[in-house]
Amino acid sequence: MKKLLMIAALLALATPAQADQLRVVYLRHWCVIPKDKDSVPTPGYQSYFASEPGDKCERADRLTIKQNELTAIESDCRFRSVKRTKDLRPNHTKATNADWTPVMEVLADCEGAGVKSVVKMRLIYEKGALLIEHQSAASAQSDRQNEILTCGGILHLDKSRLYVGSLKAEIAEDLPCFITQSEVKKVLSVCAVGRWCELAGVIDDCEPGKCEISKVTSVSRKRKREP
Repeated sequence: MKKLLMIAALLALATPAQADQLRVVYLRHWCVIPKDKDSVPTPGYQSYFASEPGDKCERADRLTIKQNELTAIESDCRFRSVKRTKDLRPNHTKATNADWTPVMEVLADCEGAGVKSVVKMRLIYEKGALLIEHQSAASAQSDRQNEILTCGGILHLDKSRLYVGSLKAEIAEDLPCFITQSEVKKVLSVCAVGRWCELAGVIDDCEPGKCEISKVTSVSRKRKREP
């Protein structure tokens, strides 16, 4: 019994920390709340009500939120990061201490009408309705350029390019992370080519698997997650 408990404890320590997850209240179909013709629209905001079976919600006015994506009729957003904020909103008009939901900040790669963009949004669930607040493209791009990427894997040197991970990876966490030339010496002072290396650093706007770390903030030979 003691041996089993020890194994369980070691497995728990070896398990990487999970990123923030969206609460279940966000994960469903949503319909656009029609705006009063006399109301003044608020730029960057859109409100939705929860779609139930039998609702007369036009397909063009519906979106679906899943744990890692948001989809609509002409657009698709894949979440790069999900962060829980300290901003709590009531689920009901007379909410108890347990009936509050955190506002979530999401950074996503979106594509629609042939246009790709990086979008930062806030998902706000309040009193049964969903409010999506979109940040300006310039602001989202600025945040994306300052994003810290963490990579772990075997360190490779191929055609004068240094990277960790695999060029043939099939899952996101194993995709290669390239190191800019000016940071190569810093990485090689700690890690050896052909051996495990974990590093973190600032990246510019990029597609998954094509990211280059322009400034290394940490590097280690120690394995913090399973390959």
